[in-house]
Amino acid sequence: MNLSLIPNSHLEQEVEELALAAQINVVDFSDFSNLEPIGTREFFKAKWDDCKTTVALKSKSFKKEDEFLEELKALISFQKVSCHPNILKFYGISKGII
Repeated sequence: MNLSLIPNSHLEQEVEELALAAQINVVDFSDFSNLEPIGTREFFKAKWDDCKTTVALKSKSFKKEDEFLEELKALISFQKVSCHPNILKFYGISKGII
């Protein structure tokens, strides 16, 4: 998930704290290269330069802070079951501009 559309610094701080508590990586968007759209404009294939691996990125915009925090909490819950072989691995969230 990309946080570029969240201009509120208070919200960014809250996100950083939630991510830290849940041990979610917060990755700078500049760490990704070779973006290619996948299907809709919400998903991208990209190379994560630091890890030298290809990942799928999801970009989503939110109109309200509450919607974003609900999505983040759902992702935190999702991370707990992401070790199942039929579920894609959740690596973290990114900050920056797509």
